[in-house]
Amino acid sequence: YNEAVNAALGNTAPLEKMTLVARDVIGSHDWSLRAPATDYKDLDVLVDAFNRMLSECETRTTELEREMVTRQGVERELRQADRQKDMFLATLAHELRNPLSPMTSAVALLQMPTVSPQAREKALAVLERQLQHIVRLVNDLLDASRVATGKLSLDTAPLNIGELLHTAAEGAQALAQQQGLQLQLHLPDEALYVNG
Repeated sequence: YNEAVNAALGNTAPLEKMTLVARDVIGSHDWSLRAPATDYKDLDVLVDAFNRMLSECETRTTELEREMVTRQGVERELRQADRQKDMFLATLAHELRNPLSPMTSAVALLQMPTVSPQAREKALAVLERQLQHIVRLVNDLLDASRVATGKLSLDTAPLNIGELLHTAAEGAQALAQQQGLQLQLHLPDEALYVNG
């Protein structure tokens, strides 16, 4: 009888070790832990199955963690792209609004019955220049769409910095006047070109 009891108790030691490993895995989430092998054939099959299950859980957990890191990276990139899109749209809205002020002033000037022919010509030139600026901005917006779809090609050309500054100052002139400021632009006699 004692031998049978001792044999039965000896057979439970591997189960107790397996139970301890299971508790450790649950507590630590360390799927690399394994139950020790046993000398008992019947129990060794159970321990081996338990260890294979832990190995499968470890593999799946590692795959899920990798996938989660990848998804987090993609999510960060999407958030960054969304912020850049918002910044682009805010800048574009600002840039589209800028030419409207000189255009409004030019239209108001053209509506005056006593406007001189020289002032009329200047107002028409302002309207034409600012309208071309708006067309360029709309084309830039279309280019942004082409960037998103991978269909953008850049065309560079020589640009006169003086003309760009003159257009920018002209766009800010009405705002300066509204604020009671005087805006003056002093350009060099020689034209300065950049490739842009």
